[in-house]
Amino acid sequence: SSGINAEWPLRPGIRPKMMNKFCYAPRDRGVSYSGYRNVAADGRACVTWANGDHNYCRNPNNAKGGPWCYVNQTKGVYCDIPKCTQDVECYTGEGDDYMGTVSVTESGLTCDNWYGTSENYCKQTSSYYFPKPWCYVNGWKYACAVDKCDRDCGDPTSGVWGTFRAKNSGLCIDADGYYGSLSVGANLHMNNCEAPMKSTTDHAFKMDSNGYIINQKSKYCINLKGNSDTDNKVTYNLWHCQFSSTLTDQKFDVEQHPKDNCAFRLRNRATNKC
Repeated sequence: SSGINAEWPLRPGIRPKMMNKFCYAPRDRGVSYSGYRNVAADGRACVTWANGDHNYCRNPNNAKGGPWCYVNQTKGVYCDIPKCTQDVECYTGEGDDYMGTVSVTESGLTCDNWYGTSENYCKQTSSYYFPKPWCYVNGWKYACAVDKCDRDCGDPTSGVWGTFRAKNSGLCIDADGYYGSLSVGANLHMNNCEAPMKSTTDHAFKMDSNGYIINQKSKYCINLKGNSDTDNKVTYNLWHCQFSSTLTDQKFDVEQHPKDNCAFRLRNRATNKC
């Protein structure tokens, strides 16, 4: 046979989200590479693939050394394309496209191999458990020690479940009580951030396009106590979401920091206070 020897099975559907134009994701060995390099590592020009579409370096058979191309009709040669580092060692969104090689939890435990495989890389299979890559350790699910990509700091109004973390203290918005007994009227305060396990934590919130901030566990909204209170020491609790066109005490506006794309403040529309 011609070309580069493959290592099977192929991993279909892998699409690193951020780059894959100037480097390739190491975990899929460049199967998803879609860049425009058309010169082999030894300097020879790539010839057009048999389908006639182009002569760019690709890895259609999951070859171990990454993207390659034909330099004549029978000989395949690897291309000099670097492996991605930053773009695959962090995650965007909730980690659906994460292709990194981290295999430890946030607490430093080594991940188990995924069932039926010899790999223990963190990944996202269901964001019901965690809004980031995770893995099993002795049958238990753990969030992995993978950072969110700096250039994907998150849009508070995106409707994605997450936590609201104070920039100065590092603490997160938390509701009184514990995850099994959040009740209407529960007061809000700042507390140590937990890994936002969506099935168990009261730290997970999302903000919709109208400015309502909804708690994932209770489905109640962050609410201004006293409705139109304008005292400088206003407090907030969880309450039935109003979804009203006239009431504004549950609605917030996002104000982005002028020098930090990952920082913002929330301004309540009823009090005009942050």
